[in-house]
Parts: sequence; C-alpha cells; structure tokens
Amino acid sequence: MYPSLSNLYILGEMLFAPLDLVQDMYFGMLGVALFSVSGGLVLSARLKNSVYPRTGDTNAAILAASLALLNAVFMLFDLSLAYLDSEEYDEEASV
Repeated sequence: MYPSLSNLYILGEMLFAPLDLVQDMYFGMLGVALFSVSGGLVLSARLKNSVYPRTGDTNAAILAASLALLNAVFMLFDLSLAYLDSEEYDEEASV
C-alpha cells in the first residue's frame, strides 16, 4: 500500500540529481572565493611592514592564512571534479 523507502529514495534522486551539480558548483565557487580572499588578506596584512605594533602571533596568522589558501586550491580541485562528474561531460566524452 505504501511506497517503500527505496522507491522514495530513487524518486528523490531522479528529481534532485540535477540540483546536486548546481549545488556543488555554487558552494564550490563560493568556498574558493571566500577562502582565497580571507587567506590572501591575512597573508598580505601580516607580511608587509606596519607603522604600528601588531598583536597576536604572526607565525600562527601566516600559518592559518596559508592553510586557507591551500584549502581554496583543494576546493578548486574538487570543483573541477564535480564538473567532470556531470552528465554533460559524460556525453561529450563518450562520443
């Protein structure tokens, strides 16, 4: 009488699979932009000379900014994998 859970899961995958790629691309681009901007701002602010004394640990700030930039590179790689995993690329590659 009631649809099984696996049938509902398959129906959900059919309805929302195109949105999965859009979601991956949107949040991937947003993450790359935010991590690269924040890492670049912190790194550039810590590496140039300043007329006033800085507070906090400079090495920790440089390390955190470098990790943010490295995370942006990894997210860019993940973004390219999300595009390569899309159905559009599969149709072009199978020709």
